[in-house]
Amino acid sequence: MRTIVTDKDSPLFDESDYIMTCRDKKSYTTPYHAEYAIDELQSKGVHHLRYYKCPYCKNFHLTST
Repeated sequence: MRTIVTDKDSPLFDESDYIMTCRDKKSYTTPYHAEYAIDELQSKGVHHLRYYKCPYCKNFHLTST
């Protein structure tokens, strides 16, 4: 298992991982809000989505499965 360093000042911080995981993604403050977004997208034909808790912002992002 890989350790994710979320402190931007740490020499172990991985900028590319942060960009891929958090920076450019919409975030949701609760699992309920993420589920609501998934339901809305499914009604528009987008399927196979799930949410995960982001180690950087501590909110939730959507990803495809």
